[in-house]
Amino acid sequence: MTQQSSMMAADEDSISQRAAAALAEGTSPTRVFRLEAGLPLALLAARVNLSIERLERIESGSPPRLDELLALARVLSIPAEWLFDEECENGPALRLPRSE
Repeated sequence: MTQQSSMMAADEDSISQRAAAALAEGTSPTRVFRLEAGLPLALLAARVNLSIERLERIESGSPPRLDELLALARVLSIPAEWLFDEECENGPALRLPRSE
């Protein structure tokens, strides 16, 4: 059983069967939970202060920065670990925010 499968089994009341099936098929967790929340791409991007292009890249597999991941989880009302890329061998694929 994969990490996300075991999380889904433990929280089956929180994750719809449609979402579980999409995750099992390899759909981006960000995309799955955005669609489950009924949020258009542009609205989620605005709520987490990202460009639409950046959110599209995250949904296409580009690892989010930690601050992006936390903002997405907060707006989508899900645990941040649900957005991790389970295919990454050495833990979640995250990038730290750049110092400005």
